Amino acid sequence: LFFVLFASGLFCVGILIGRYLKRRHGVQLGWLYHPFALGMAIYFSGQILKLTWAWLYHTEWITVIFGSLFLIALVDRYVWEWYFKQQHNIEVPKFLVEVVRLAILLLAVFLVLKFGYHYTMNGLMVGSGILVVILGLGM
Repeated sequence: LFFVLFASGLFCVGILIGRYLKRRHGVQLGWLYHPFALGMAIYFSGQILKLTWAWLYHTEWITVIFGSLFLIALVDRYVWEWYFKQQHNIEVPKFLVEVVRLAILLLAVFLVLKFGYHYTMNGLMVGSGILVVILGLGM
């Protein structure tokens, strides 16, 4: 019961922080912020109460993925829009913005796979290298 009350309170605080960022600072937070706030509330509640439920481990790593989406929204607002566009009047190419978004998301996924689930990327990298060699020879 204490876990549910504590997680609910943290979730409400997370939603209020999201509303503040969205309304006052113009951060574009969509519906994917809600699973991030819920994951943070559940994970921190479990850590503070020292619970050892197996599914809390998975909640931690799912929250990292949704946290990367939250980080992308913050970078979009404060780096691309505020720093470059408003402060220096520079229009950043859309390709650069998309590459940085992809890099943040892929870094989060690779960190979750490597440190969360102890899955090494050697097979993935070798497989993509073989694919490049095959495609190169086919041309």
